[in-house]
Amino acid sequence: MKVGLFGGSFNPIHQQHLHIARAAREKLNLAQVWFVPVFHPVHKSPDDFLDYKSRRELLRIALKNEPGFFICDAEKELGGLSYTVRTVKHLLDHYPEHEFSLIIGGDSLNDLASWRCIDELVSLVDFIVVERPGFSRISPVSEAVIHWVETEISAISSSQLRQDLRHGKIPSEKDLQRNILFSIFRHNYYSVGGMVYGKVLDHIQGRLSELPAGLRFHIEHVAKDCFDYALEHGQNLFNAILAGLAHDLFRVSSADEIFSYAQKSHYKLTSVEKKIPMLAHGAASAGYLLAEYPEIDKSVLDAVRYHTSPVENLGWLSRALILSDTLEASRNIEERDKLRQARLPLEEKYIKVLEIKQRLANKKNEMNGSG
Repeated sequence: MKVGLFGGSFNPIHQQHLHIARAAREKLNLAQVWFVPVFHPVHKSPDDFLDYKSRRELLRIALKNEPGFFICDAEKELGGLSYTVRTVKHLLDHYPEHEFSLIIGGDSLNDLASWRCIDELVSLVDFIVVERPGFSRISPVSEAVIHWVETEISAISSSQLRQDLRHGKIPSEKDLQRNILFSIFRHNYYSVGGMVYGKVLDHIQGRLSELPAGLRFHIEHVAKDCFDYALEHGQNLFNAILAGLAHDLFRVSSADEIFSYAQKSHYKLTSVEKKIPMLAHGAASAGYLLAEYPEIDKSVLDAVRYHTSPVENLGWLSRALILSDTLEASRNIEERDKLRQARLPLEEKYIKVLEIKQRLANKKNEMNGSG
């Protein structure tokens, strides 16, 4: 089987990486492409070099819908400094039935002569060099067998993306997948939200880890949906994630804990919430956030508090969270799935969601009355 090996730090993986891999696979008829993330770079890594687990997770997300693309953990398995020749020899020993080629860009080709044990490496594998049309086909290592692939190449790089993110510039989806962007913001990779944001995330993560798996799944997807709404409407991405992650933190807590934190929120509970403690879990979550982070934006507190019981004149984030929570896909309710997928303005969707919530409230009142 013909396999292309695409190594790199992938810090983070971006659309250009995928474009290069697709071009190599198509032009050389590769059965598979294995992405080989560096475990320990030979040269000094930048201060914002993510750990292997985090970079690998970003890779997993990026390759999820890419048939024939896989992650190879050879360099982690080997440990120590990452040298291509050592990795290739390891893979040849373990997969003698495969025909391996190394996928590199033109920038890497320029440094090829300086690679460790390059004479041995060129005797083991061919090279697939992917570059823009019109580039000079000159190899610095004459013995290397090179397959040239022309494709449109953008100037984007992982270092440029990290710099942009640190300065508050949001990369376009043609440079960075939206799912990757969400994961970077969700985990505060590269300190995109700063130390305080990271601290709040750590507190929330502590609560999340204690919740049932199914509820955590729902919460994570609500946070992603809320993030998408914020991204599409130019709203604060950090607040959207905090609201999404925090809204159900007390969904399965005891009545005593719910009421205890609800009191800290300074929001008044409705008579129904006092009667049915679970319905006050939004106020409890708001109280928890306020206790841990007094400087938190009020829009986050409002969104978390009112996501179960909307009131009039709610702000943008509150409406986005109510939409995200009600229409989250794992609920698997046909009416809501159709509404989520409908191409309607956010405000129109919000009105329809309020109608859904009102019907549910009426049904609960009828059931309580009949009892």
